[in-house]
This record gives sequence, C-alpha cells and structure tokens, in this order.
Amino acid sequence: AFIARDLVEEQARVHVYDPQVSRESMFAEFKYTLNLSEETKPGLGELVVTSPDAYSAAQGAHAIAIATEWDEFKVLDFAALYKAMAKPAFAFDGRNILPLDQLAAIGFQCFGVGKPIASYMIDGARPTSLPPSPVPCEDHEGAPAARAVGGAVHGNGGSAL
Repeated sequence: AFIARDLVEEQARVHVYDPQVSRESMFAEFKYTLNLSEETKPGLGELVVTSPDAYSAAQGAHAIAIATEWDEFKVLDFAALYKAMAKPAFAFDGRNILPLDQLAAIGFQCFGVGKPIASYMIDGARPTSLPPSPVPCEDHEGAPAARAVGGAVHGNGGSAL
C-alpha cells in the first residue's frame, strides 16, 4: 500500500495484478491503512488500474515489482514480459523469489531486497547511483506510468507497488 501511495503521489499510473485480491479489497485497504480514497485523492481510481494478468500489467511499463510471493510469479515468461515493456526495463523483487541472474541475462536491470545491486546489472556495470525515483516514463496519455506485477494490499501484510 505504501509503495502504491508514493507512486500515486507522483501522479504515476500504477497497474496492479494480484490473483488473490479484488480491486474492492485493495481500495478498502488503501482507505483503512493510508486514508487514501477517491475523496482524499481525486482521480485515484484512474491512477490505480487493476489488470487481469501479469502480462497486461507489464505492457508498456518501465518497471515491474514483485510485492507478494504467489507461486505464479516465480514461473512467469520473463522474456515475454521484457519484450512487452518499455526500455530500460527494471525488475524489483520485494520478496526475493525471482531468478535475478536470469532476468539480468534477458536485459532487465534488477533490484532485490537485501541483494547487492552490481550482481544483477547488465554487463556487471555498477551504477554510481540508483535510478531516479520514480523512473521517468510516460504512458499513452502522457502521465507517468508505473506497473506492478504481484501485489495488492491484503490483510496478511502483503503490499503493492
């Protein structure tokens, strides 16, 4: 919820896919946890888009973030995701379930919680700093775009990008 809130504050359009959480439950959690609702943030419903699957969530995005550890996210076709994304393409693994070395070989710039950054950078290049936050990009309507695969907020502590 907190990551989604921060991106929404930056006017990013966040596409979320979570196979276990409905849009209604996600928005209820936003309101309960963050006091974030259409009343407190007009246009929230347009900035947070729920996607029917991981592939549509990633379409045209510069970044994907895994924020829940559903088994389905471990076996995605990451080459297909990468092909559908804008470049540079970033993968953020908030649950340490992704094969970051394989994703880096595909072309993703990878970041895993508690993992060294240089280990998964393309060609072993070590950045002098992290990418700007949020990664500047625009969707088809001209608004900043960020997409999430793997997370909506729910009662057991999962979080969304």
